Amino acid sequence: MLKEGRSVKLQPPDTSPEKTISSPRRRMFLLFAVFIAINGILLLLWFSRMHEDGGRANGGSNNGVEVEQVNGRERVSSVGIVSPAEVVEKRSVAEKALQGWLHIHAKGKAMSVEVWADKEYAFVLDAAAKGDAGFAEKRYPEAAVAYQQATSLLAEILAGKEQKVEQLLRAGEKALQDGNGKVAKEVFVKVLAVKPGNSKALEGVERAAVADTVADLVHQADRLFLGKDWADAQVKLRQAVALDQRNRKAQVWLVKVDRAIEEQALQEAMGAFFSALGRHQYGRAEKSLAVARKIRPGSKAVENGGLQLARAQKTDRIKRLEKLLQDAMAKEQWQQASELIEKILTTDSRASVAVQHQVKVDRRKQLDQRLETILSMPLRLQDEKPYAEAVSLLKYARTVEASGPRLAGQQQALASLIVSMRQRVRAKLMSDNLSKITVFKVGNLGMFREKELQLYPGAYTVVSRRAGYRDVRKQLSVPVNSSSLPVMNIRCEEPI
Repeated sequence: MLKEGRSVKLQPPDTSPEKTISSPRRRMFLLFAVFIAINGILLLLWFSRMHEDGGRANGGSNNGVEVEQVNGRERVSSVGIVSPAEVVEKRSVAEKALQGWLHIHAKGKAMSVEVWADKEYAFVLDAAAKGDAGFAEKRYPEAAVAYQQATSLLAEILAGKEQKVEQLLRAGEKALQDGNGKVAKEVFVKVLAVKPGNSKALEGVERAAVADTVADLVHQADRLFLGKDWADAQVKLRQAVALDQRNRKAQVWLVKVDRAIEEQALQEAMGAFFSALGRHQYGRAEKSLAVARKIRPGSKAVENGGLQLARAQKTDRIKRLEKLLQDAMAKEQWQQASELIEKILTTDSRASVAVQHQVKVDRRKQLDQRLETILSMPLRLQDEKPYAEAVSLLKYARTVEASGPRLAGQQQALASLIVSMRQRVRAKLMSDNLSKITVFKVGNLGMFREKELQLYPGAYTVVSRRAGYRDVRKQLSVPVNSSSLPVMNIRCEEPI
């Protein structure tokens, strides 16, 4: 900065100011000031006399006037007279402004402001230079204003240091994302000039060192992606992200490539699924669908594929069960048919084939079970009630349409049984002629050694009694259409 060596000694901001003018020079300055003051007074008196009349015409002002021609007209302006004391005062103000500037300038230098605020700092230096020029030319008011402006601007810059750091960090990050490592490094170095230990700036410098490499890898991946060489593009982008995990462009591209690879794998899996589904290879279809579900969980396409597979499997299952049902019905295997209908309805409660045949199958199953029960225990028909039920069941069985060979055989067997149960069969009892013999449903037969009876097929209870002996009870079974003669030997032989 320009310094007035002859009239002022500028002081560092941390030291106390000294006298700005030496004693001999001060005396000379005072004499010069008095001389200027006297001359000024004389000049003022002379000027007043010269313009007394004009002064009266202009309101009696004591200030000097100046007349100039402007566009053919006279313009009159007043000219103030500056006293030596005012000059001293203005210089003092300028010197104080200069001291303030030097103080804050030293503070700024200590904070390396010229490094991190280069553009803004240039304006500050320009203002200070104007102050120096004004001071050198003794335009002290202008110099004071320039110094104060420089001081104010620099104070504002220093106060906004944190905002400047954030601004620089953003600029450095942008340069990194643009792949401009050189610019990024320069910006982060500026941040470190303000805050030497700033972690973001230190990291930024490291990232700047590989920024060009990362940009090149991303560019290569871009070309590979356009050529649908997604696997190699993925490798390049993973290398880029490994070098700079915070590079957004590399991350975005990697996500894009990963999705493309995922989409390709999904399409292949779904293609295999539909191919297997069309060939009814449900096991393979399920495996392909599981691969697709692993690639993209929650995918709508995968969910729809699962629904299609379930419908296809259900339809095929119903078709298989329907075929088995038709076979069972044709063979009059009504119990098996009933179980098949239950399975079909479990698969699909609205399956038409099951709903259509359910009532018929249930009725035929019940009829078949009742017929088989009667035919398996024919001697129950010796009682009137079971006999009447059998007769009624036979009538019902004969009303069934398309009865089939099984039902026809059951009808014939039941009809024969009903007839046989009302045909007497010979049976023979043998005793000791000492015991009294009673046949339930027949009567008391008394004592005998041998007796032949004509009985309806069935089961008869025979009791033997003799005084002093324990009673004997036996069951005589008279079979239906038996060629052999049933014989029972019954007597009391155990004394009491």
